[in-house]
Amino acid sequence: MKEISATEQLLKTHGLKSTKQRSALIKILLTSTSPMHAEQILEVLKSDAVECNLSTVYRNMDLMIQCLLIAETKLDQKSYYSIKPHQHGHYIQCISCKQVLLVEGCPMEQYEKQLEQKMGFTMIGHRVELFGICKECHC
Repeated sequence: MKEISATEQLLKTHGLKSTKQRSALIKILLTSTSPMHAEQILEVLKSDAVECNLSTVYRNMDLMIQCLLIAETKLDQKSYYSIKPHQHGHYIQCISCKQVLLVEGCPMEQYEKQLEQKMGFTMIGHRVELFGICKECHC
């Protein structure tokens, strides 16, 4: 009997068929220390000798977002992808080197509750874009 890899199990759990490209995409995102944009993902795929093109990356990312397997974050009008976190978070991007880092916690949660009471809205989400200059580029 064939043993199922962690990536295959992850895809199966989210109702997706395991393909070579999808498994490779998941492995890349699982091992990444920060969210990646499609061109970065494609570059890693090519270096790993996985045949793929940019439209395939985008198509699979869209599908995995719909299945709640990965999360999409928009920074500077560009989509970045990561394995869907177990908790809500935001990212900060260095405007010089384009490094993207996770910001722990969310200061908006309390503010959302205040807005719900004050404005009569039921909040369903928010986006926060944070930009700055990292320690390495600040010199």
